[in-house]
Amino acid sequence: METKTTLSSALAELQKYPINAKKTGTNPHFKSDYATLEDCWEACRKPLADAGLVVTQEMGSSENGKDYVATKVTHVESREYYKGAVPIVGATDMQKLGSAITYARRYGLITMVGILTGDDDDGNAAATVDVPTDKQITFVETLLKQRAVPNEVETAIKTKLTDHAFTKDSITTVIDKLQEYPEAK
Repeated sequence: METKTTLSSALAELQKYPINAKKTGTNPHFKSDYATLEDCWEACRKPLADAGLVVTQEMGSSENGKDYVATKVTHVESREYYKGAVPIVGATDMQKLGSAITYARRYGLITMVGILTGDDDDGNAAATVDVPTDKQITFVETLLKQRAVPNEVETAIKTKLTDHAFTKDSITTVIDKLQEYPEAK
């Protein structure tokens, strides 16, 4: 009897051993080394192939016009897949856009495949990114519990919270919309 391999079993095979990326990139401003996108691909290409998995990455835009890089891990045999998105932020000119896309691709690959890079603070520029405060996130979570929010809306919001896909502005809009729902019974 032939056993069909699934995405879950392929991921279990992939995760049997750590995937460690070398750090060949140097950040001169912080005098630190980091794993480049090439380092990450070099570290995971063979383990992915051995597990029967492929990774694709593409750019997209959300309904509110925010750009992102989507990373999709597909099991070749079953065609099952999972995917996640990393927002592209801080792209005020073409050079910054290229850099932001590379960061999003690298972090998408690292998180979706489980690549280990050790201490990595090459994203230090992200410290100025317009991310929601912990207070805003907690308030959204509280509103989701207190309001009669449709399941599909709640799921979408929780997914975006998990994927860190909100900015301060977008989470403020979500808070305003959640407050329009009646209180849960």
